[in-house]
Amino acid sequence: MKELVLVGNDGKEAKYEIIVSFHMTKTGKDYVVYTDNVRNENGALNIYALIYYPEDESKFEEVKTDEEWNEISKVLDKLKHQDEGE
Repeated sequence: MKELVLVGNDGKEAKYEIIVSFHMTKTGKDYVVYTDNVRNENGALNIYALIYYPEDESKFEEVKTDEEWNEISKVLDKLKHQDEGE
């Protein structure tokens, strides 16, 4: 299990489990998808994503476009199907 540690605006560190990181050719950016392992009111796992910079592992950027979120969803769907043995 890989871990991601982020520092909030309050200066406190929070640890997350990395689900997957990948490079998206379409955007030329690298992404990390992670979870706090907490389930929401619908029972689904909270999942988050950030753009990251491999050359500066302390630098992150919010994912802002629907196109990027759609591509991230496709990657997660692929992972889900692999886990299910499809």
